[in-house]
Amino acid sequence: MLTIEKQIMINLTHAECWEKMRDISLAGNYIPNVEKIQIITPQKEGVGASRKAFLTKGKKVVDETVIEWNDGDGFTLKLDVKGKRVLPWFDEFYFRYHIEKADHKTLFRPGILYDPRVKFMVGLQRIIFDCVMGRELKVICASMKAYYETDQPTSAAVLKKIRNTID
Repeated sequence: MLTIEKQIMINLTHAECWEKMRDISLAGNYIPNVEKIQIITPQKEGVGASRKAFLTKGKKVVDETVIEWNDGDGFTLKLDVKGKRVLPWFDEFYFRYHIEKADHKTLFRPGILYDPRVKFMVGLQRIIFDCVMGRELKVICASMKAYYETDQPTSAAVLKKIRNTID
Protein backbone atom coordinates (compact mmCIF):
# COMPACT_ATOMS: atom_id res chain seq x y z
CA MET A 1 0.00 0.00 0.00
CA LEU A 2 1.42 3.39 -1.01
CA THR A 3 0.61 6.63 0.82
CA ILE A 4 0.53 10.31 -0.06
CA GLU A 5 0.22 12.75 2.85
CA LYS A 6 -0.07 16.51 3.12
CA GLN A 7 -0.77 18.84 6.02
CA ILE A 8 -2.23 22.23 6.84
CA MET A 9 -2.80 24.20 10.03
CA ILE A 10 -6.44 25.01 10.81
CA ASN A 11 -7.12 28.00 13.04
CA LEU A 12 -9.56 26.14 15.29
CA THR A 13 -9.07 24.07 18.40
CA HIS A 14 -8.73 20.32 18.11
CA ALA A 15 -12.20 19.85 19.67
CA GLU A 16 -13.78 22.29 17.19
CA CYS A 17 -12.16 20.50 14.24
CA TRP A 18 -13.18 17.07 15.49
CA GLU A 19 -16.83 18.16 15.86
CA LYS A 20 -16.88 19.06 12.16
CA MET A 21 -14.73 16.20 10.92
CA ARG A 22 -16.72 13.49 12.68
CA ASP A 23 -19.83 14.56 10.72
CA ILE A 24 -19.09 12.66 7.52
CA SER A 25 -22.03 14.33 5.78
CA LEU A 26 -20.18 17.69 5.61
CA ALA A 27 -17.53 16.67 3.05
CA GLY A 28 -19.55 18.05 0.14
CA ASN A 29 -18.87 21.52 1.52
CA TYR A 30 -15.14 21.32 0.86
CA ILE A 31 -14.19 18.39 -1.39
CA PRO A 32 -13.85 19.62 -5.00
CA ASN A 33 -16.23 18.14 -7.58
CA VAL A 34 -18.59 16.67 -4.98
CA GLU A 35 -22.14 17.83 -5.65
CA LYS A 36 -23.66 16.25 -2.54
CA ILE A 37 -23.11 13.66 0.16
CA GLN A 38 -25.75 11.17 1.24
CA ILE A 39 -25.36 9.04 4.39
CA ILE A 40 -26.59 5.54 3.50
CA THR A 41 -26.30 3.72 6.83
CA PRO A 42 -28.28 4.20 10.03
CA GLN A 43 -25.03 4.86 11.88
CA LYS A 44 -23.59 8.28 11.18
CA GLU A 45 -20.07 7.72 12.54
CA GLY A 46 -17.68 4.95 13.48
CA VAL A 47 -16.59 1.83 11.62
CA GLY A 48 -19.26 0.80 9.14
CA ALA A 49 -20.77 4.26 8.59
CA SER A 50 -21.17 4.83 4.85
CA ARG A 51 -21.89 7.68 2.51
CA LYS A 52 -22.33 8.22 -1.20
CA ALA A 53 -20.45 11.08 -2.81
CA PHE A 54 -22.19 12.35 -5.93
CA LEU A 55 -19.55 13.84 -8.22
CA THR A 56 -20.28 16.74 -10.54
CA LYS A 57 -17.85 15.58 -13.22
CA GLY A 58 -18.99 12.47 -15.03
CA LYS A 59 -21.99 12.02 -12.73
CA LYS A 60 -20.13 9.21 -10.92
CA VAL A 61 -21.27 8.09 -7.47
CA VAL A 62 -18.52 6.98 -5.11
CA ASP A 63 -19.29 4.78 -2.12
CA GLU A 64 -17.22 5.66 0.95
CA THR A 65 -17.21 3.44 4.02
CA VAL A 66 -15.45 4.06 7.34
CA ILE A 67 -13.07 1.15 7.93
CA GLU A 68 -11.11 2.67 10.83
CA TRP A 69 -12.26 5.17 13.46
CA ASN A 70 -10.02 6.82 16.06
CA ASP A 71 -12.37 8.91 18.17
CA GLY A 72 -11.07 12.46 18.45
CA ASP A 73 -8.26 11.93 15.96
CA GLY A 74 -9.67 10.79 12.64
CA PHE A 75 -10.85 7.96 10.45
CA THR A 76 -10.17 6.15 7.20
CA LEU A 77 -12.62 5.69 4.34
CA LYS A 78 -12.50 2.95 1.71
CA LEU A 79 -13.67 4.25 -1.67
CA ASP A 80 -15.29 2.19 -4.41
CA VAL A 81 -17.96 2.41 -7.09
CA LYS A 82 -20.66 -0.25 -6.82
CA GLY A 83 -18.22 -2.58 -5.07
CA LYS A 84 -15.57 -2.15 -7.76
CA ARG A 85 -12.44 -0.04 -8.16
CA VAL A 86 -12.94 3.69 -7.75
CA LEU A 87 -10.20 4.26 -10.33
CA PRO A 88 -9.15 1.65 -12.88
CA TRP A 89 -5.42 1.83 -12.13
CA PHE A 90 -5.79 1.00 -8.39
CA ASP A 91 -6.85 -2.24 -6.73
CA GLU A 92 -7.75 -0.37 -3.54
CA PHE A 93 -8.13 3.30 -2.67
CA TYR A 94 -8.56 4.92 0.76
CA PHE A 95 -8.76 8.44 2.17
CA ARG A 96 -7.52 9.07 5.72
CA TYR A 97 -8.59 12.07 7.81
CA HIS A 98 -6.28 12.78 10.75
CA ILE A 99 -5.93 15.76 13.10
CA GLU A 100 -3.43 16.59 15.82
CA LYS A 101 -3.41 19.21 18.57
CA ALA A 102 -1.10 22.16 17.91
CA ASP A 103 -1.36 24.78 20.68
CA HIS A 104 -4.75 26.42 20.11
CA LYS A 105 -4.84 25.27 16.50
CA THR A 106 -5.15 21.92 14.76
CA LEU A 107 -2.85 20.22 12.30
CA PHE A 108 -4.87 18.41 9.61
CA ARG A 109 -2.88 15.56 8.03
CA PRO A 110 -4.92 13.78 5.37
CA GLY A 111 -3.62 10.87 3.40
CA ILE A 112 -4.44 8.98 0.24
CA LEU A 113 -3.61 5.29 0.49
CA TYR A 114 -3.64 3.22 -2.67
CA ASP A 115 -2.58 -0.10 -4.07
CA PRO A 116 -1.53 0.16 -7.74
CA ARG A 117 -3.11 -2.48 -9.93
CA VAL A 118 0.00 -3.06 -11.97
CA LYS A 119 3.01 -3.81 -9.79
CA PHE A 120 5.43 -3.28 -12.68
CA MET A 121 7.36 -0.01 -12.41
CA VAL A 122 5.81 0.97 -9.05
CA GLY A 123 8.53 3.61 -8.56
CA LEU A 124 7.56 5.46 -11.74
CA GLN A 125 3.86 5.10 -10.94
CA ARG A 126 4.47 6.51 -7.47
CA ILE A 127 6.17 9.60 -8.92
CA ILE A 128 3.27 10.22 -11.30
CA PHE A 129 0.49 9.50 -8.79
CA ASP A 130 2.21 11.47 -6.00
CA CYS A 131 2.42 14.49 -8.28
CA VAL A 132 -1.20 14.38 -9.49
CA MET A 133 -2.89 13.18 -6.30
CA GLY A 134 -0.58 15.18 -4.07
CA ARG A 135 -1.66 18.37 -5.77
CA GLU A 136 -5.33 17.46 -5.36
CA LEU A 137 -4.73 16.59 -1.71
CA LYS A 138 -3.25 20.07 -1.17
CA VAL A 139 -6.42 21.56 -2.69
CA ILE A 140 -8.60 19.46 -0.36
CA CYS A 141 -6.50 20.62 2.63
CA ALA A 142 -6.89 24.30 1.75
CA SER A 143 -10.56 23.90 0.89
CA MET A 144 -11.32 22.10 4.16
CA LYS A 145 -9.42 24.76 6.11
CA ALA A 146 -11.48 27.50 4.41
CA TYR A 147 -14.75 25.71 5.17
CA TYR A 148 -13.88 24.83 8.77
CA GLU A 149 -12.73 28.37 9.60
CA THR A 150 -15.67 30.16 7.97
CA ASP A 151 -18.54 27.63 8.02
CA GLN A 152 -19.11 28.63 4.39
CA PRO A 153 -19.07 25.92 1.70
CA THR A 154 -16.08 26.35 -0.57
CA SER A 155 -17.35 28.06 -3.70
CA ALA A 156 -16.06 27.55 -7.24
CA ALA A 157 -14.38 30.96 -7.03
CA VAL A 158 -12.57 30.05 -3.80
CA LEU A 159 -11.52 26.68 -5.26
CA LYS A 160 -10.15 28.45 -8.34
CA LYS A 161 -8.16 30.79 -6.11
CA ILE A 162 -6.86 27.83 -4.06
CA ARG A 163 -5.81 25.96 -7.23
CA ASN A 164 -3.96 29.04 -8.50
CA THR A 165 -1.95 29.30 -5.27
CA ILE A 166 -0.99 25.63 -4.97
CA ASP A 167 2.53 24.96 -6.20
